[in-house]
Amino acid sequence: MLLENLRCRSLRIDRWETNPGEIWCLIGGNASGKSLLASVLSGDSTPENGSIEQLPKRVSWASFEVQQSTYEAEIENDDTDYLDRIDHGSTGLQILLQSGADESQARDFASKLRVDYILDRGYKLLSSGEARKLLLLKDILSNPDLLILDEPFEGLDTVSREELTSLCQSLVDEGHDLLFLANRIDDIPPCSTHLGILQRG
Repeated sequence: MLLENLRCRSLRIDRWETNPGEIWCLIGGNASGKSLLASVLSGDSTPENGSIEQLPKRVSWASFEVQQSTYEAEIENDDTDYLDRIDHGSTGLQILLQSGADESQARDFASKLRVDYILDRGYKLLSSGEARKLLLLKDILSNPDLLILDEPFEGLDTVSREELTSLCQSLVDEGHDLLFLANRIDDIPPCSTHLGILQRG
């Protein structure tokens, strides 16, 4: 993938090239343009100038905002008032099936990545780390050519960070193409092979 003279609002990238097999982590503070870049690559935003060559056809963007919107949707669909039990939300499996995968694929993949224990639990019962792993699996099951993880470790405790780091390494070992966006050096994942810095876009 090659980006040249890219301009989109505050985002400015003169040249950035990635090659097959490289796992990039772009680091930058707030308002540095990380999420704007993800928005451009995923097709949510259109650049004003510049070119993007060899952009993967299917780009998925996983962010905290997506996790929060999923939780809010589960709260909105709460049926506790109409049931004789507490509604814990859609199960992990039901959420994975929204990717278009069948149950066998979802269970096999979750088992391979050692997270099958969350499949039968309600979404509202999951910890932040478990919910993030579940939505990451959902994105992978949708079979993107590139998965962008926007600050995936933000707000996680030490155990959840370690588990998510292990999951990301497993995905890399499986041959998935990942792009990490981070705002702290401590959040650079060990599986990344290349580092880029974004400053004020």
